[in-house]
Amino acid sequence: MGRRAVEQGPVGERASTMIRQLRASRGWSLADLERRLDEAGRPILRSGLSKIESGERRVDVDDLAAFCQVFGVEPSELLGLPTSDSPFARAMRMIYGELDELDLEAAMAEVKRLHMLSTEASHVEFLLLRRLTEAQQS
Repeated sequence: MGRRAVEQGPVGERASTMIRQLRASRGWSLADLERRLDEAGRPILRSGLSKIESGERRVDVDDLAAFCQVFGVEPSELLGLPTSDSPFARAMRMIYGELDELDLEAAMAEVKRLHMLSTEASHVEFLLLRRLTEAQQS
């Protein structure tokens, strides 16, 4: 019996993007990341890393732990989730009945900030891809 591919959800997509961005921000090649993951005890081949970054391969829990270790980040950061003390997280806890009060202005400011970061990152990625395409064509 064959296995069905499971669609990657929005958190998986953010993880792929964050892994790519964290690697690039450190100036690491895929080979550098491959070596660091191997040293951390979670070998993933460059081809696998490329698939993770492009969203073709899902990240499992063991992968997540290794990525967090080599990048020095918390899982919530790598997954693009709000920290528990952010206004956005407080708003979500209020919506689900875990808090009695809600600072709507602070929550909206955090949501707008996150939206701006996401929009800016998408724009920068688009520009970089365009420059890369132009460089490859010349």
